[in-house]
Amino acid sequence: MDIDPSALSLAVLLTIPGGVAFALVVRQFVEVLKAVFPTLGTRVSGAAQAFVVSLVAYALAFLSVGTPTPENAFTAILAWLWCATGAVGIDAAWTHYRGGTT
Repeated sequence: MDIDPSALSLAVLLTIPGGVAFALVVRQFVEVLKAVFPTLGTRVSGAAQAFVVSLVAYALAFLSVGTPTPENAFTAILAWLWCATGAVGIDAAWTHYRGGTT
């Protein structure tokens, strides 16, 4: 499968495969934030961090699709919810696998 990098945009987040892939990216980004800023990890939960990071990305994706319509907003909200839930679920599964608690 050939992927044309020039054809990629934030709008790909509004697709199911894009949301699933971005959930993993969000989870890893939150882990990097916790490693770089340890006090952030102790003061703010990973779920809240994933919530904010994915919300910002999906707001930008919504604005990048052109004319903001109620249908586009609904699609962006559902895709964001899918991604944020997926990121939290991936983290919970990984933590459980490693023997920790969620």
